Amino acid sequence: MSLIALAFLISLCGLLLIPFLPVKFKKLIAVIAVLSSGAIHIFNAAKVLSGEIIDFTLNAGFPFGDIPVRIDNLSAFFMIVVTFTLSTGVVYGYHYMSKYDDEPEKQSVHWCSFLLLQAGMMSVCMMQNILGFLISWEIMTVAAFFLVIYDYETPNTIRAGLNYFVQSHIGVLLIIIGFIWTASAAGSFDLAVIIAAVKNNSITIGPWPFMILFTGFAFKAGFVPLHTWLPWAHPAAPSHVSGVMSGVIIKMGIYGIFRILPVYQGDMLQIGRLILIISATTALYGVMVAIIQHNLKRLLAYHSVENIGIIGMGIGLGAIGTGMSNNAVALAGYCGALLHTLNHSLFKSLLFFTAGSVYRKTHTLNIEELGGLAKKMPYTAALFLIAALAITGLPPFNGFISEFLIYSSMYTGMTTGDLSFAMIFLCCIFALVMVGGLAFLCFTKAFGIVFLGTPRHHIPENCAEVERWCLVPQFAILAMILLIGFFPVPFIKLVSKPALTLIPGIKNPAEILAPISSTMFSVSTGAIMIAVICGAVYAVKLFVTRKAVDRTSPTWGCGYTGAGPRLQYTATSFVKSYTEIASPLLRIKTTMSAIKGLFPDKGEFHVRTYDKLEEKLIDSNLNRVGNFMTLFAFLQNGLIQYYILYGVFFIIAVMGFTFRKSIISFIISFLALG
Repeated sequence: MSLIALAFLISLCGLLLIPFLPVKFKKLIAVIAVLSSGAIHIFNAAKVLSGEIIDFTLNAGFPFGDIPVRIDNLSAFFMIVVTFTLSTGVVYGYHYMSKYDDEPEKQSVHWCSFLLLQAGMMSVCMMQNILGFLISWEIMTVAAFFLVIYDYETPNTIRAGLNYFVQSHIGVLLIIIGFIWTASAAGSFDLAVIIAAVKNNSITIGPWPFMILFTGFAFKAGFVPLHTWLPWAHPAAPSHVSGVMSGVIIKMGIYGIFRILPVYQGDMLQIGRLILIISATTALYGVMVAIIQHNLKRLLAYHSVENIGIIGMGIGLGAIGTGMSNNAVALAGYCGALLHTLNHSLFKSLLFFTAGSVYRKTHTLNIEELGGLAKKMPYTAALFLIAALAITGLPPFNGFISEFLIYSSMYTGMTTGDLSFAMIFLCCIFALVMVGGLAFLCFTKAFGIVFLGTPRHHIPENCAEVERWCLVPQFAILAMILLIGFFPVPFIKLVSKPALTLIPGIKNPAEILAPISSTMFSVSTGAIMIAVICGAVYAVKLFVTRKAVDRTSPTWGCGYTGAGPRLQYTATSFVKSYTEIASPLLRIKTTMSAIKGLFPDKGEFHVRTYDKLEEKLIDSNLNRVGNFMTLFAFLQNGLIQYYILYGVFFIIAVMGFTFRKSIISFIISFLALG
């Protein structure tokens, strides 16, 4: 308890100091506070995962009463994931925010919000009291809102922030309703008491509270069609905030789903099948829309939707395995979901950090305007490439390991379940294969257009690699990506601890985990052998060519002697074939000017893409609400006498409601006398 209190005390001290310090020290205090408190949180999480119990009660008084604070295996795992991403994010942000050093007030709000975000997320992981959980959730949500709207002078930033804020609070409202329903049935605000009552069948709450809670957490996670805030918030926020949002903030929705799974009271096969279908749809839709995006951070935002779908597929498989009483399917599914949660936090935060480096040096995120950056920013290009290979699920990187576990769960389920579930698993395998292939297409486009070739528009002359200290957190993430890819067994054992708590009735977990560990050991051995062979071939190549003289000569230009940037592929032309095939499912608008004469002076061609679900579900309904509200526009007519009259009516209405009983009694007496 004392260590937990110390961690939150460090965050509080940082909050109190930052507003009164110069800009440089604001950032430094934020870095120190996040790293030091994060180290304490990781120490506590490691103790829990090694078998120690952290469970105590805070006497908060009315209306909360006693608040149980528990760090179980699930909490500990998410605390480690959150702390690592926040730590790399704050170090990267220290350098990224240097261009805003002339805005001390905004930086004070920014770094205080970052510390509040850390405290809120840690509290969400620890709180086992529903009221305490909801307050911590709200702190996290509000802190993230202030981080997103740093550049609030820009209209799009305000729109993105309000979009996130409103949709997050719709989710919060659903979470409150679901928790109140559940707590009223159990007669307790303690989640452990509620779960125990559900397991013992001493209460009957049915499946609806779970469905409401799942929908609320799905808003935060970004499941389709509740994802529309992500593509706005990620590009609007500073890049280190985008990395944190995609890496861990949306994962709090996944944490919430894992936390409420034991509360579900119904057929696990049905709920698992529903989650699996929703998640497969989310993954496919996210990657399909990502391909046609030409803003680099917006493209990455839709890949967050895709990977949330992959994580959800693991959760659905785990629930189906539990319903089938097939512990192998359940364990592989839950382990795949948890490990992909960690993996996605790594490669996606690295992708956003590299995108931030590109923006810092080129002042644009429009892929169509970039090109040739690998020569100017070689480290950033290499980091982006490795993270892109990891997110597409290619070996020997970490994304392959977690997706392999999910594939294993589906293949095992196909051979042991009935025909209907075998068909569902087969369709989901096909969907996951499609997701991987489309993701590879998308990142081939992104890396090729941004980093290869030559610049398509003017690139600043001072464009060069970012500072060394800005690369440090990115190489730390890279080390974790390679470590999980080459040595997955320890990490599978790590995620198996929270996964096993979700599967009832396992008497010998080591027996179930052994085949998975054995398979992963073979996979890691193969990955190491491939790396050794590639390294040996490269070493031989260097040895053979050590005395060779480099020669440069013009490349044959197929008869063109005046090649320019316009002869390269653009992002639009690169995916033109895909766009034509997928156009019925996507919102794509093309405008072009007519070409007149043999030698036209100029021509224009523009492709605008938009999220069709956002257009149908959000924009159309907002337009209906706006049209309805215009019916009352006459009330705001600019005449002061009308506004005074509105005030008089309001006062009369308040007094009438306050003294309604006396007024009714007077009217009845008056009528009786009459």
